[in-house]
Amino acid sequence: MRVLCNVRLVMLIVFTAVASGCSDNRGLVEISGMVTVDGQQPTMAGSIFFMPDQEAGAGEARQATARFENDGKFTASTWEKGDGLKPGNYKVRIECWEAAPSINGSDGVSLIDRKHVNWANSDGMLRLEVVSGKRNNDIIFDVSAASETVIRAERVAHQRTESNAQMRMDNVSMP
Repeated sequence: MRVLCNVRLVMLIVFTAVASGCSDNRGLVEISGMVTVDGQQPTMAGSIFFMPDQEAGAGEARQATARFENDGKFTASTWEKGDGLKPGNYKVRIECWEAAPSINGSDGVSLIDRKHVNWANSDGMLRLEVVSGKRNNDIIFDVSAASETVIRAERVAHQRTESNAQMRMDNVSMP
């Protein structure tokens, strides 16, 4: 009798799940595309950050990310790799580092113009509108490369900061 009740309970759960469609797509829209730097493939891998754009009416937008390799191709992810974005308006930040910022205080060496990295910079900030039910697999984010002068200056500052941090570590005596 007890086994029969458990079997009926399991069958009820399975039937309910099948009847409801077992869907867990969370209303996400598939988003993929390419990052280019001055119209060319990037020279290094990088990251894309999608932040709900409150100024433009974020809608259902939710923070998300994507990674791209040297070919620039990306697929956006909210909860799981490649699952897409919620509908809404987004600010888009793209990072591509020769040397990433460090806990030692270095600002890093960015290969792209920092106007694409600063959330507060409305002039260089990229934006994206995601519409429910409209799959987007051909988005192109074209960003400006950092100037050679800026890159050289950032390299010097980064090396100096890392060097100072190493000297501080060398001066710490172990008990």
